[in-house]
Amino acid sequence: MYCQKCGQENTDTSKFCMQCGEPLGNVENISSNSNGVLDYVKNLTKNQIYFIVLMILSAVGVFIPFAKWVKIPVYQMFSALENYSSYSIFGFFDAAGSSGGGFMGILNDIIILGMIASSVLYVVFIVMAFKKNRKCFLFSMIASIIRLIATILFMILMVLITAVLFNTIQTTWIPLFSLLMSIANIVITVIIKGNSKHNSGDSFV
Repeated sequence: MYCQKCGQENTDTSKFCMQCGEPLGNVENISSNSNGVLDYVKNLTKNQIYFIVLMILSAVGVFIPFAKWVKIPVYQMFSALENYSSYSIFGFFDAAGSSGGGFMGILNDIIILGMIASSVLYVVFIVMAFKKNRKCFLFSMIASIIRLIATILFMILMVLITAVLFNTIQTTWIPLFSLLMSIANIVITVIIKGNSKHNSGDSFV
């Protein structure tokens, strides 16, 4: 064992450096802990890595509807600067008065219900996954499909609204992220289920 301070070689049982007296135990513990983490990462299977990514994306998916989806310009008198008010998907529909009837009102309600349902299903997936229930992947798939449909409907609605209001309302990067995240969740779930069918072991993933 070499001293990290002076480079002196010591015996493996030494607790202090024979040259400078620097403690050696901490270095050994840090080294062994680092090797343990690296060994754990190296031993992860592809399915386990996919599963970890799926859990992270699902946890993010729970809170995506509460992020800022829409920017609306706010014009102030005697100011040359153009300011924006940002809204979550719920805040935007509430501010826009989405309770009205007609096609737009129905579309608003479907989007909101889809966002709520998918967030709840993501939570169910995470809880069941921690309990190592194999049926959790069904909830992940359903949640991602509902979120994908709701996001696409939101994008269609925004196209209709901006056409009427002459591009005064802008979307943030959140809808695109929601779209890509939903597709990624679906693909990862299919891959995990496909790989699990070929595994002869009884492991969860």
